Amino acid sequence: MVTQAPLSEEERSTLLSQCASLRDLTEWLDGIDRRPGLDELDARLSSLEVNVDALEDCIGYSEDGYQRNVIKKNEHYELVAICWTPGQDTPIHDHTGSDCAFLIVSGVSTETVYETNAEGLAYPYQTEGTSQERFVLQRSQISIVFQTMKELT
Repeated sequence: MVTQAPLSEEERSTLLSQCASLRDLTEWLDGIDRRPGLDELDARLSSLEVNVDALEDCIGYSEDGYQRNVIKKNEHYELVAICWTPGQDTPIHDHTGSDCAFLIVSGVSTETVYETNAEGLAYPYQTEGTSQERFVLQRSQISIVFQTMKELT
């Protein structure tokens, strides 16, 4: 189960005042007045230095499943700090019609990418030339997702 937890104006203001890189990212996102491209997001996230202590002071975790802490959103983007505790995961889902870029700021995430067979059933995707089905992402690593199905733990 997912918990939606939008930050209050006060929490967002506090976070952005204590984390200049997130403030700069939201100002850039607000200023481009369009949906950002994945290459642009990759470049921005690659240089993002998050004040993890400030972020953790403003977000939360859920015992019932992962929590989506919505930092800011508009018609072009949604900036979310997604928090899992060990053993929690997301259901298999796709990003059809949207793009997804994420940066691990604390801890480790395991990603399984899926594709569908002729019957429309999902199965783990294997990278060509390898038997790897799961990808472990460490702190500061970025994942760019475009119209794929995935499960995160």
